Amino acid sequence: MGQDGSSDMRLPISPLMDDNFHEARQRHRQPKRKPDTTKLTPLQEAVRKNVYARALATPVRKCRLTGVMLPRFFLLGFHAIVNNKTGVPWYMPRGITNKDPMKEEVEEQDSSYIEDISYTSFGDDAKRQDCESDAGSEAKENSSSSTSMVQPETPLEHHPTTTNSSYRSKTFPPSTAKIGGGTYLLRSYQALDSLRTKSTKPSKGVPSLLFLTQNIRNSPFALETFNAARFRPDMADFVLTLKRRRVFDALVLATRKFRGYISNFNPTRTLKTSQVAAVIIIGPPCINKDCDYRAVTEQEFRAYMEKSTKDVPIFDLRILLGDEMLQQLKDSDDKRWKTEVLTIKNRNYSQYLLERLWELEGYLTPFVS
Repeated sequence: MGQDGSSDMRLPISPLMDDNFHEARQRHRQPKRKPDTTKLTPLQEAVRKNVYARALATPVRKCRLTGVMLPRFFLLGFHAIVNNKTGVPWYMPRGITNKDPMKEEVEEQDSSYIEDISYTSFGDDAKRQDCESDAGSEAKENSSSSTSMVQPETPLEHHPTTTNSSYRSKTFPPSTAKIGGGTYLLRSYQALDSLRTKSTKPSKGVPSLLFLTQNIRNSPFALETFNAARFRPDMADFVLTLKRRRVFDALVLATRKFRGYISNFNPTRTLKTSQVAAVIIIGPPCINKDCDYRAVTEQEFRAYMEKSTKDVPIFDLRILLGDEMLQQLKDSDDKRWKTEVLTIKNRNYSQYLLERLWELEGYLTPFVS
């Protein structure tokens, strides 16, 4: 009570004017901070550099197609994206159609490098979402052919062959927001290829049982978006081309920009002294190709691999990239890609390269349902 007998109580502050209230509401809406890498234990440092441990550490999600629950690294997230020209939404894999942050950083450092390598590499953890607005129109044009495949050298809207700043500013919008609900499908060519025959809406190519959820049914706008959405009938080949292109660009980047990552096969040295993180096989050169080529016998290769004290991954680029893209890789640098077997040194950029190779290998590996 005051001296005059009146009450001294005050009304509480309005939540709209309370800074603590706004901070509490926005706390969980902000993007997560990057972990502090300056104070890591030896175990944390080893896990951070291990590609397989990082993949297993991703959140667990469920595949709507097979019903299996796996870390998100082994799944593809599909969301509906509106084509800015036609206004028709298309389901696209957001993880592999985003911009590659590693390549973007290199392009900013060296503008001359942009003209040499096609801008078709994409990253799973990229924040900026480009090159998707025109994918729907291209998919509509190719929907009549279920086995069509995007050719690397074809200047498609989502696969440009030139990457200068003027072309990029005209082709790619700053960002393409996703609409409606999304779902996760197994990161497997065999799984995506099965959607060709299991589609319940052949006219639109949308597998409704996979994308239609209860939340979409309860929302009139989401249901309207779903009814108008499209799905590429050749999604398995489309994803395969994107993944192969990412590996191709990563290998070219390792040979042109980062020296010393790709080394020739040397059977006289052990894997430990060479600091080998992986072995890649590219096979013999073209018959009409006249160059100094280093052939490797099976005995040399087996003796070389037996010297390793730990398991070293082997990637056969003849299967991963295919004949056409592998030949493009050999033509990009005749001096580097002249050995049937090459090795990848264990360095910083090697983790990024191994992740792309392992991801493509897993996509092409058949699974038992």
